[in-house]
Amino acid sequence: MKNHDDNIRDLVDLIKDNYLAVLTNVEYGMATLVQGEIDVLALDYNRFDIYEVKGSSDFRSMRKAVEQVKISRGYLGQQGSEFIYTPANGIQPVESVIETLKKKRRRRKRRKSNK
Repeated sequence: MKNHDDNIRDLVDLIKDNYLAVLTNVEYGMATLVQGEIDVLALDYNRFDIYEVKGSSDFRSMRKAVEQVKISRGYLGQQGSEFIYTPANGIQPVESVIETLKKKRRRRKRRKSNK
């Protein structure tokens, strides 16, 4: 199993030709306090795309990834898109991950109510 840094390098190799610059492990927050880190920040002329990298696509990891991307966008501002990358699922837009999480949550609730 690859570690987090290997997965980041794999992602950078996949996207580097689509952007002017690709930065990794970009910290964000207030001037004196780091709030978090963007795994991959891809820069183009008028957009900053954010990529969160996770080794697993389990429910908890994906939910955390969505939260991290939303928080980082809040700090970063700027126009752009958000993506989550996992080795198993590749690059996914955050919106599709959110839809998948909602479906899984509904299925869990149905199973619990049927017990």
